[in-house]
Amino acid sequence: VFTDDQLIKYSTTIRAEVLVEESKEDLAFQFKTEGFKNTYLLGEKMTFTITPSMDCYLRIFFFGKKSSENAQIYPLEGVFKDVQLKAGIPVNFPPEGKTFLYNTPFEYTMEISDVRDNIEQGVILIVALKKSYPFMETVTYENVINWLSKIKKSEKRVLWQGVNIIDN
Repeated sequence: VFTDDQLIKYSTTIRAEVLVEESKEDLAFQFKTEGFKNTYLLGEKMTFTITPSMDCYLRIFFFGKKSSENAQIYPLEGVFKDVQLKAGIPVNFPPEGKTFLYNTPFEYTMEISDVRDNIEQGVILIVALKKSYPFMETVTYENVINWLSKIKKSEKRVLWQGVNIIDN
C-alpha cells in the first residue's frame, strides 16, 4: 500500500509471549551440592549429595552433545517419585528407598554415545523449586529454558554443572 507521499506502508501482526519479571531472587533459598565431579571415567557411577536450605522439589536434567542424549534424570517417570526434599536434610543422588523409588534401585552410569570419541562433554542442570512445577515437554535446551522462564525467580534456584566423560 502506498501513502499520499508515495512511501510504502506495511502492516504486520506479531504474536509473542511476554513475560514480566515481578520478583527478585530469594537469597535464603539455596542448596548445597557435595561430591559432584567435573570429570567421570567411562562406566563410572555419578553420585552426589544435595542439601536444600528450604523444603523444595528438584528437577535434574542432562544435556549432551546430541539432542538424543538430553534427558530429565530426576524425577524419572516410573523410577523416581517427585518427592519434596526437607530443609537441611542431605539427599544422596541417585536417591534410594521407598520414599524416592517406585521399584528397584537405579544408577546413573556415565557413558559416551560415540565410541570413536574418548571424551564427551555435557551439562547437568539442577533446579530447586519451592512448588512442584512439572516439566512435561520433550527435553530440549529450548523447552527447558522456556519452562524455567515461566517460574518466578523467587520460586527457583538453578545450578549448571559441566561434566566430562573420559574413556581411559
